[in-house]
Amino acid sequence: MHKSAQLRSLQRLQDAGAFISYNPFTMSTARKPAAAETATAAARKKPARRALQLVSRDPAAQLAAWCDELGELDKELIEIRPKLRRVETLRALIRERFADRAAAEGIETRGARYLVTLGPRAYESAVDYEAVQKHMGLRDYAAIARPTLKALEEILPPDVLARVVTHDYRGARPVKTFELASTISS
Repeated sequence: MHKSAQLRSLQRLQDAGAFISYNPFTMSTARKPAAAETATAAARKKPARRALQLVSRDPAAQLAAWCDELGELDKELIEIRPKLRRVETLRALIRERFADRAAAEGIETRGARYLVTLGPRAYESAVDYEAVQKHMGLRDYAAIARPTLKALEEILPPDVLARVVTHDYRGARPVKTFELASTISS
């Protein structure tokens, strides 16, 4: 059937009350009968028990469930953490091998069993801070400049650094899990 004829046919079915979904990529249709064509109304499904368990009314129980889930996931990740580090090392080695290639070039390389593709370098913006300072003036530039702590440590003498840098507990809390003795199976 020609594409325009197929679309006209679908339009007639929709006008008759049928629900039609059309996938233009596969040019296939799915037809759901109109309400008049069905003999009985569909029964309403009950929500899945697992979905109901996700919403706890007790905050302490919810926190306990999150702790247990985190512990189980951490336990599974212990086995693959060394592999993840090796994956990153191998990616870095492969990238380094093609460091001299054009930045916009895509690259393919092969092993005995796998093909590895390296896309073009990420498109990033860079700021010429000296040009910004010249354009804005030193005073206005100093008002918006935010040097890193590392840059300050490299430039300022220790006595000046002690006066301008404060130390306090502001960072993220590390989260670690430990299996409870009562749940460890021998």
